[in-house]
Amino acid sequence: MALKNFIKENFVLAVGLALPVLLVVLFFAASALPKSMAVPPQYEMLFTETRYDSQSPYNIDFFVKDGALKARVWKVAQPGAMVNRKKLMAYDGKTQSVREIPYDVSKLDNVPNMTEISLDEFKNMKVDGSDKAPDGYEFENGGYGYGYGGLATDIFGGGYRSSTPRITKGAAAFKILNNSNNYYGYDIQFLGWVIQK
Repeated sequence: MALKNFIKENFVLAVGLALPVLLVVLFFAASALPKSMAVPPQYEMLFTETRYDSQSPYNIDFFVKDGALKARVWKVAQPGAMVNRKKLMAYDGKTQSVREIPYDVSKLDNVPNMTEISLDEFKNMKVDGSDKAPDGYEFENGGYGYGYGGLATDIFGGGYRSSTPRITKGAAAFKILNNSNNYYGYDIQFLGWVIQK
């Protein structure tokens, strides 16, 4: 009874204390529910990330052409020089994990510079290079910066946008987190969606 009487006598104070807690719960539910209720992405997303490498004799740039994963290859001008080598990565939305896809460059000895090739590891892979996957998900690269976030940022301050890349469909968003922390948002180059391995 004492609590009931306190609330009656201090109604404005009670509302003032309860409102921020209620707002936090509502914002959390609004951000967590769409993801928990959404069907996870059904297609792996391919992307490259840039790494400094002094061991590779080749620079390789990946791209999607006619439903196939291709590579453009050229020799490093000076052996042992640091180069920005592209590592091929895949994000699996079902398990929310990132993995590196290895490829072998040891057979590229006499390939002329800037030649477009299909590496043996990916000859049977079918890739959709569209911005939107067949299941409706899209890639967002994030990026550092500030932007207007609506009422929430007016109340709580900020407006900062995360640099974490993600794939989204409607209100559902899945962050692409790489446990190695070896990439940043601006290093990622989206390639496409794996339709067939």
